[in-house]
Amino acid sequence: MMPNAVERFHREMQALAALAHPNVVCAYDGDIQDGLVYLAMELVDGINLKQLLQQNRSLETYICGELVRQVALGLAALHDAGIVHRDIKPSNIMLTRHGTVKLLDLGLARLVDEGSDLTGPLCAVGTERFMSPEQVLGLPDIDQRSDIYSLGRTLQRLLQWEESGDAEGVESANPGVRRQLQKLIQDMIVKDREQRLSSATTVAERLAELFGIPDPAAIAATAFGTSPTSTTRRETSGGRSASKTPTIVEQLMSARRSLLIVGSILAVAVVVSLNSSGLLPRREQTSAPQKGLELSTEMRAMELDSGFESDVTGGIPASDIATDIFDTERRVARWVLGSGGAMTMNFRTDDGWSGRRVNSLDELPEDPFLIQVIDLSQKELSSFEIQELRKLHSLQGLSSYARSTSDDLMFQLNPRWKMKWLYINGQVTDRGVAALSAYHDSLLVLDLSYSQVTDESVRLLKGFPHLRGLFLGSTAVTDESLPILAEYPALVSLNLSYTQVTGTQIAALADCRLLARLNCQNLRLGDEHLKKLSSLSLDELDVRGTQISAAAIKQYRSVHPDCHVDY
Repeated sequence: MMPNAVERFHREMQALAALAHPNVVCAYDGDIQDGLVYLAMELVDGINLKQLLQQNRSLETYICGELVRQVALGLAALHDAGIVHRDIKPSNIMLTRHGTVKLLDLGLARLVDEGSDLTGPLCAVGTERFMSPEQVLGLPDIDQRSDIYSLGRTLQRLLQWEESGDAEGVESANPGVRRQLQKLIQDMIVKDREQRLSSATTVAERLAELFGIPDPAAIAATAFGTSPTSTTRRETSGGRSASKTPTIVEQLMSARRSLLIVGSILAVAVVVSLNSSGLLPRREQTSAPQKGLELSTEMRAMELDSGFESDVTGGIPASDIATDIFDTERRVARWVLGSGGAMTMNFRTDDGWSGRRVNSLDELPEDPFLIQVIDLSQKELSSFEIQELRKLHSLQGLSSYARSTSDDLMFQLNPRWKMKWLYINGQVTDRGVAALSAYHDSLLVLDLSYSQVTDESVRLLKGFPHLRGLFLGSTAVTDESLPILAEYPALVSLNLSYTQVTGTQIAALADCRLLARLNCQNLRLGDEHLKKLSSLSLDELDVRGTQISAAAIKQYRSVHPDCHVDY
C-alpha cells in the first residue's frame, strides 16, 4: 500500500471530520484496516430518496426543489472545504423524519487541491447514470461542476423524468414544473463543463427564488405521511386507541431499523487500489524524456453522452446480453490481469452501470461485468490473444506499447466497438492508422508516440469529428502536418515533441481555436515562432529544449497569464 496514498486518505478524512453542516452527514472517523478503507459516520434516522421514488408516487414539484436545494447547500459546504463528492445520486441522499436532507456516502470524495490518488486517470468511478461526461471519461481533475451535473440529473430523477440527453421533456413529464426550473436543469447538465453552472450556492438560491423555503415539517409529512412529532397511534371516537396503518415509508423504516437502519457505524467500504499509478498511466521512456500523456480536461466541443446503459452496452439492453458474453469478458480479464495488465470494467447495480478499476485477479468482482478499457502495458500479444480480444462486447479503450505492436493489431480490432481511447506505440505505420476508420465517429484520444507514422496519418485522421487528443511525439511528422491539424474540428491536446517539425508553418496552429495543450519539446523553434502562437489561449505549453528565450516567454506570459509554460 503506497504511503503517499495512505497519507492523502488521512488528510481527506481530517477535512471531512472538520466539516460541520446540517445537510452533510457527519464523519467521525476514517482509517485503513487490512487493506479496507472505511469511514465511521453518524447514524441517520430516515429514508433515502431512491426508496422514496420506489413508492411510485409523484412528488410535488416544490418538494423536489426543496430536497435538491438542501443538497445544494450541503454541496456548497463541501466545495468550500475543497472536497468534491463524485457520487451524487438519490440513494446517497437521506431525508430525516424531521424534514432535513443529508448528503451521505463520502467514500468517493476527494480533495481538489490534493489531487487524491484514490481514483486514477481514465478510471470511471461512480454511478454512471448520474455521472458527468468528464467523470465517465475518468479524467483526473474532476471538480465541483461534476457534482452539479450529478445533482441536475438527480433533480430530473426526482421529477420522474427519464434522462434522454437533453432537457426538452421536463415540462411534459411534470406539467407543474416552471419554465425557470427547466432552464436551471439545462444549466446544470450542460455537457461542456465550461458552460455549466459552477456554484452549488447559485443552485440553492435559484431554487429558493422559485419555491421559497418550505416548512421542514411539511416535507416530512409528505414523505412519512405524518408530522415528525406524531405517533403511529390515534384516538377513535370512542376514546379507544386504535392503530394507524403505517405508510409505505414507515414500513420501510421499520425494516431498516431491524437492520440497524444505516448501520450503527456506516462503514463506507471504498474498495480501491491505493496505487499511485492510474489505468493507462503516463509511461516513462528511456530513449527520450517523458512524453506527457496527460489528457486535456477541456470539455469544449465534446459530444459524448453521459454514461447511460446504451453507452456501456453498445445500445443493447443488459437483459438481452447472453451469459456466454459475460463468460468471455471474465476469461479475457483473467489473462490480461494474469499477464500484468490492468483494466476498467462496468458492472450492473441497482442504480445502473458502475465503473471500477481492476489491477489484479484478486480484485475481479463476482458480478457480471463488461470490460471498458484495457492496459496491456508492454505485453507481447499472440495471434490467439488478439482473437480473444476481438470477442469483447463493448471495448472502448486500449493501451499497448510493446515494441512489437504492429499494424496487424490495428486491422484485427473489432469494428463493432465504439473505440474512444487508443494508446498504440511500436511498429504501427500509416497503414495501421487507416484501419481506424471504423472508429471515425467515436475516437476521442489517439496516442501514436514512438510509432512509425508520418504526415499521411495526420491526413487520414483529419475528418474524425470528435478527436480531441493527438499525441505524435518522436514520430516522423513534419511541418507539412501543421495546416492539416488546423482543420481538426475538436482538437484540444496536441503533442509534437521530438518530431521533425521546424516551425516553418507553425502559424497554422493559430487556427486551432479549441487547442488548450501544446507540447513542442525539443523542436527547432525560436522567439518568432512563439510570437505566431500568441493568439492561442492555451492552458499548457511545453517548449523545453527549444531556442525560445526567457524574454519571449515573459512576453507570452504577460498576454496569457493563466497559461502554464514549461521551458
